[in-house]
Amino acid sequence: MQEIKIKETYFWTAELTDKTQLSENFGNTIKDVFQANKEGKLRYFMLTSDKDVNGKIIITLGGKRKLIYFIRRMNHLSAELKLEWPLIGAGWEEKVKGVVIKSILYIYPSGGIELNNDEPTLSYAYHESLIKQLKESNPKLSQSNEIRDV
Repeated sequence: MQEIKIKETYFWTAELTDKTQLSENFGNTIKDVFQANKEGKLRYFMLTSDKDVNGKIIITLGGKRKLIYFIRRMNHLSAELKLEWPLIGAGWEEKVKGVVIKSILYIYPSGGIELNNDEPTLSYAYHESLIKQLKESNPKLSQSNEIRDV
């Protein structure tokens, strides 16, 4: 079985209202960022690609905006192939007059970005494209293209 694991190419940095910076490169945790956000101290959340695909993605926070940040590990499993790729979700949500408003960027390993206020609509097509590319480069791979979000 061929195993392929695509890794994230982004790292995060956050700036607080007192201009302090938190970064996973400085040993901070994402829990530190969410705590600062909960306390109303988070000003910006920034994702930077180590491949310089999109430069920097900056999410402006403050006020009552709550940070949204997660990484989904998308998986494909067949008898011939085990594939894992990350789908990064980053954005904010805010309650305005009793209505929750969300703005989420879904960032794909290719550098593509999808803006949505709910679930990503392009993840299945991206997954299928990856499987197709792998099959074209290795015809021994099966016709299975099951997708699971783990």
